[in-house]
Amino acid sequence: MPPTPIYLDHNATSPLLPAAAEAMREAWGTAWANPASQHAAGRAARRVLETAREQVIHLLGGDPTGRAPDRLVFTSGGTEANALAIRGLLAASGKRRLVISAIEHPSVARTAERLETEGVRVDRLGVGPDGRVRVEELEALLTEAADNIGLVSVMLASNETGVVQPVEELGQMCRARGVLYHTDAVQAVGKTGIGFRGKPVDALSFTAHKFHGPMGVGGLLLAPGVTPTPMFDGGFQQDSLRAGTESAPLAAGLAAALYAAAGSKHLHKRFLPLLWKRDRLEAGILSSWPGAVAIGAESPRLPHAACIAFPGADRQALVMAYDLAGVACSTGSACASGSSEPSPTLLAMGLDRELVDGAVRFAVGAMTTEAEIDEAIERIARVNAGKGPSNAFRAAVGWMFGWRVGTRQRFAVPAARLETSRVTPLPLPGALSGRSGLPTRPAAAPDRSVYYAGPENSLVAAAVARLIAAAQSGNAVATPLTLIGPPGSGKSLLATGVAAAWSAAQGDNAVLSVTGLDLRRQLERALGAETERPGAVAELADHLAALKLLVVEDLDALAESAVTVELLTVTVDRLAAAGAALVVTASKPLGEIAGLDARIVGRLAAGLNLEVAAPAEGTRRELLVAALAAAGRHVEPAAAADLAAWLHADARRVLAVASDLQHRFGGRKPITKAEARSYITQAAAQEASTPLSDIAAVVARYYAMSLRTLRSSSRKAPVVLARAVTIFLARQLTPLSYDEIGRYLGGRDHTTVMHNFHRIDDRLPKDRALRSAIDDLLRRLGRAEMSASCVSGSGALRYRTGTGRTSVRPEAPMKITCDREKLLKAFQDVAAVAPARSPKPILQNVKLEVSDNGSATFFATDLEVSIRREVEGVEVETPGSVLLPVTRFGAILRESSDTTFRIETDGVKTLVRGERSRFNLPSENPSEFPPAVGFDAEAYYQAPTRLLKEMIRRTIFATDNESSRYALGGVKFEVSEEGKLIAVGTDGRRLAKMEGPLEKIGDPAPVGDATIVPMRSLQLIDRTLTDEEAPTKFAVRANDAVFATPTSTLSTRLLEGRYPRWRDVVPTRSDSAKIELTVGPFFAAVRQAAIVTNDESRGVDFAFGDGALVLAGQAAEVGESHVELPIGYDGAKIEITLDPRFLVDFLKTLGPEQSFTFDLVDSDSAAVALTDDGYTYVLMPLARDRN
Repeated sequence: MPPTPIYLDHNATSPLLPAAAEAMREAWGTAWANPASQHAAGRAARRVLETAREQVIHLLGGDPTGRAPDRLVFTSGGTEANALAIRGLLAASGKRRLVISAIEHPSVARTAERLETEGVRVDRLGVGPDGRVRVEELEALLTEAADNIGLVSVMLASNETGVVQPVEELGQMCRARGVLYHTDAVQAVGKTGIGFRGKPVDALSFTAHKFHGPMGVGGLLLAPGVTPTPMFDGGFQQDSLRAGTESAPLAAGLAAALYAAAGSKHLHKRFLPLLWKRDRLEAGILSSWPGAVAIGAESPRLPHAACIAFPGADRQALVMAYDLAGVACSTGSACASGSSEPSPTLLAMGLDRELVDGAVRFAVGAMTTEAEIDEAIERIARVNAGKGPSNAFRAAVGWMFGWRVGTRQRFAVPAARLETSRVTPLPLPGALSGRSGLPTRPAAAPDRSVYYAGPENSLVAAAVARLIAAAQSGNAVATPLTLIGPPGSGKSLLATGVAAAWSAAQGDNAVLSVTGLDLRRQLERALGAETERPGAVAELADHLAALKLLVVEDLDALAESAVTVELLTVTVDRLAAAGAALVVTASKPLGEIAGLDARIVGRLAAGLNLEVAAPAEGTRRELLVAALAAAGRHVEPAAAADLAAWLHADARRVLAVASDLQHRFGGRKPITKAEARSYITQAAAQEASTPLSDIAAVVARYYAMSLRTLRSSSRKAPVVLARAVTIFLARQLTPLSYDEIGRYLGGRDHTTVMHNFHRIDDRLPKDRALRSAIDDLLRRLGRAEMSASCVSGSGALRYRTGTGRTSVRPEAPMKITCDREKLLKAFQDVAAVAPARSPKPILQNVKLEVSDNGSATFFATDLEVSIRREVEGVEVETPGSVLLPVTRFGAILRESSDTTFRIETDGVKTLVRGERSRFNLPSENPSEFPPAVGFDAEAYYQAPTRLLKEMIRRTIFATDNESSRYALGGVKFEVSEEGKLIAVGTDGRRLAKMEGPLEKIGDPAPVGDATIVPMRSLQLIDRTLTDEEAPTKFAVRANDAVFATPTSTLSTRLLEGRYPRWRDVVPTRSDSAKIELTVGPFFAAVRQAAIVTNDESRGVDFAFGDGALVLAGQAAEVGESHVELPIGYDGAKIEITLDPRFLVDFLKTLGPEQSFTFDLVDSDSAAVALTDDGYTYVLMPLARDRN
C-alpha cells in the first residue's frame, strides 16, 4: 500500500476549508441567480456578493463604507488580478514605463515581458542574497525618471522563499513622487496581517485558494481614487472595471476562508501555529542532510514557507523521491512546475548554482497537523539517508534516464486503400466479447465480435487491420499507435482486439493489455514491496520491456502520476529498441491532457495518432440492422433510418435499443416505421432521466452503507458490488457517459467504469438474486416499468408500461380525517414560507406528516426559512406523509364549506374529500422534500412569547431591506451583561431598541455580533408563534437560529455582515429636556401636520415650549399646516425637524393611551423616545434652514 500522503505544498494551493465549502453550499442554494438582475433572486445573490465584498475589505484592513471607500474587484484569481493591476493601472497613468522586481511571480514577470513587446520600458529591481528587493535601486530610478514611470509593482512576499519585501519603504517612495504602487500579496494574504489602509499601497492582488478558499476567485483591492483601465469590454459589473457575471457563491467561500484565516483581533495567535510547524519541519529536514541551507532564513519570512537547498542533489529527483515517500512538495512556483529551468528567484539572489539546483520548497497550512510534521520529517530523513522509498525511487527512476529514444517511423496507409463510402465490418477476436458496447453477437459466429467502421473511421480500421495482420504474419509494424476518441467510440474495443489477436499468435505471456489506472496500481504495489523484496520495481520494468505488445488503455489516468509516466516513457524506449509494439488509448489529444509529461507526449506523437470518431448516423443504422439480424429480427429501411437519426452517437446505446426492440415487438414481421416512431416517442418520455445522485443514494441505502463509502476508494466486496450496480443503473437510467459516471464515483476512469458495467451485464441472466435486487432498486427509483428479470444478452432492461415516472412512491397509503378550520389555520401559518416560484418546484408544497402516535404536523421551507406546525383535530387511520401543493390545497381549504376533510394518498395521487366535495391532486415524492426542522438543543434561551412578539413588532419597522448593507435588513439580538434580551433594528436614519427578561437553560451558544435575524423571518415568527401564554425557546448556531413553542418550530438563516455599533447611536445625556407625551393626541397632531408634506419636503417642524407643542409643515404647490397641542412643558424652547413617517411608524407600535418620554436637546441632536417597558426609539433630525 502506498503511504498516506502528507501535503506540504500550500504555496501552490491549499485544500478547501469545510467552512468555506459550507458557505458556498448555502450560497449555491440561495444566491444562484445573476447578481445584476433586479428580481428577488437577483437581489438575494447581490446581497451575498456585496456582504462578502465588504467582509473581505474589512479583513484586509480596508474601509468599504467611509466617504472615500476602498474598492474590491473580484477576479478569477491572482493571475487576473495582477494583469488587471499592471495593464490597467499602467494604461490609466498614460505612461509607458513599468518597474517590477527580478523575483516576481510569472503572472507579473510574463505580463511585463509582453508589455515590452508592445513598446513599454520595463525596469527590474535587483535583490540581495537575503532575498529582499534593493530599495536603493528604486530610489535611484524614481529620482531619475519619476515623471515617466506609470507603475511600480513589487510582491509583498516571495512565493518561493517566503521572504517578505520592504513594501512600506517602496510604497512611501512611490507615494512621495506620485507614482502608483501595486503589490502581489497572493502568498501573504491569510498568513500575515495586511492592514491595507495602513500601507502606502494603491492596489493589492490576492487569490482565495492560497488560504483554503475555493479555486477560481480572487481579487484586486484598490485604494480610493485608484481606477485601472478595464482589460476587456462587456457589462457594467464591478463599476465596469471587470465585466462579466460575478459568482456570489465563490465570493462567499472566499470571505469565509479569509475570515477563518485572518478574522481575529489577535492575528498573531492565528499565525503562531504556522510558524511553529514551519520551524519544526525546517529544523528536522536540515538535520537530515549535511550542508542543507534554509534560503532566506535570516530575513523576515511568511510563517508557513520554507525553501531548503540540498547541495549536490537534483531538485526534481528529490521532489519525485519525496512524492514516492508520500510527501508532497515542489521545486518552485506551481505556475512553472513543468519547467526544468532553475528558479529565476534564486538565481536573482546570486546563490551558488549548486544550491539553486538542489532547492526544494515546502509550505505548511492551517490544516497541517503536528503528527504530519513529525511523520514528514521521518520520511524525508529516510529518503535523504538512502533508505526506504529512496531505493524504490532509484529502481524506478535511476535507470530511466539511461535509455535513449529510439528512431521512429510514421505508419502510413496508402490513401487509395482508405476511400470507402459504406460501413465495413472489421472482425475482432472472440476474446473481446462483451468488452464494450460496440460488439454484436451474431448467432452464426458467437466467437467473434465486430467493429463497424464507417467512413468516419476508415483510417482507424485500416491501421487496426494491419496490426492484426502483423500479429498473424509475424511481420514488423511501426508503432506506437495512439487511438483517441470519446466514450462509446470503440477505441478500447479496438485496442484490446489487437491485444487478443497478438495473444493468439504470440502467446499470452508476450502480450499485456492494462488500463492506465491498473498500471499505476501495479507500480505502487511494486514500490510498496521494494523494502522487503528489493528489485520489485526493476522486475516490473523488465517484464514490460520483454513484451511483444503492450496495450495501455485510458492514458489520461496517468496524468497525475509522474512516476508511472516515467516508467511508461522508459518502457516505450525499450519496446522500440526491441522492435515490440505499443497501442495506447486516450479520451483527448495528447497535448490536451493536463499534467501529462512532455517526454511521453513526444514519444507517442512520433507514432501514429488516430482519432476514433463516434459512430455517425449511417454507421448507427448499419449496426442496428446487424444487431437485429443477429437476433433473427428485421427492420424496414425507413424505420432503421428514423431510429439511427434519433439515437445518440454511442454504439452501446444502439445495441441496447436493438435488444429492447427485439423484446418489444415480437413475431417475425419486420419492424415498421410506425412502430419505430411509437417506440421513439415512448422512449423519449422515459429518458426524463433519474439523477445519478438519486441512484447512488438509493443504492447506498439498499446495501446499508453511506453515500460517502459508495463513492470512496474502498475495495471491500459489498462496496465494489454496490458501486457496480450503481454504474449499471446509471447507464440504463441516465444519458451519462462512462467518464461522467466515473467522475461522480470518486474519479474512476472510463475503462474501470465500463468493466464494472459489463460485470453486472454478464451476471444478470445467470444471477437470480442480482436480478431481484435490480428490480427492487428500480421500484424504489420509480422505474418499475423496467425489469431486470427480462434482460437481453447485453443487459438491456425491458420496459413494462412506458410511464416514465421517476419518483419514489410510499408503499403504505396515508389516511386521516380532520377539522377544516383547524387545518386551514395551521396550513396558512406554514404555507407563508413556501416560495411562489423556485428553481426547485418541490418546495412549492407543504409536507403533511402523520406519525404512529396520532400527531400531525405541517412543514414548509424555502431553504432560508423553515416552519413546522402541529395540526389539531386530526383523527389518524393510517400514518404516513404527503406533499400538498400550496396554491391548490390552500384554495380548497378556503373555498370549501365542508366542516371536515378526509385526506388519503396512495403515493400517486392525493384524494381530499369533504361532506359535499371531492378533489384529486397529483402527489410528489415526500422523501425528496428537505428534512423537517426540529428543536433538539439541550442548552437554549427562553423568553415569554408575548414579549418576543412585541420586541419584533417594535423593531422590525426600523430595518432596511433594500440597503446594500445587508446586515441592516434584519433585527440584531443580543444578551446584555445583566442577562436581558436586547433587540435592535436600524436603517441608518433611526434606531429602535427593546429589551426584556430572558431565561438561560444550560450553557447555550452566545447571542452576539452574528445574530441578525432577517426581516421576513421575523414576520413569520410573529405570525407563527400564536401560543402567547407559553414561553418561546430559541437557540443560535453558526449560521442559523431556531425558535420553538409547544406547537410550532421555525428555523431561519442569519444575515451576514457587519452591524453598526448601535450603542454609539443611543445618546446618554443629562442636559436634555424630557417631555412627557400621550400617544393618541400626539399621533393625531403628527398625522394632521403631515398632510401637506410631499416627497420633496418630508419634514415637519416641532416647536416645544410655553406649555404647547406647535407642529408646522409646508411644501411648494401643496400648502402649509399649523397644528397646536397642549403639553406639560414650560422649559426653554426647543425646535427640531423630524420625518413624520418615522414618527408614525414608532407611534403605531404603542397603544393610544400609552405615554412616552421625548428626550430632546436641540435641532441638530437626535430625538429619543423612551417608554417605561424598555423601549427606546432614536430618530435623527432633518436639516432645515431656520434663519
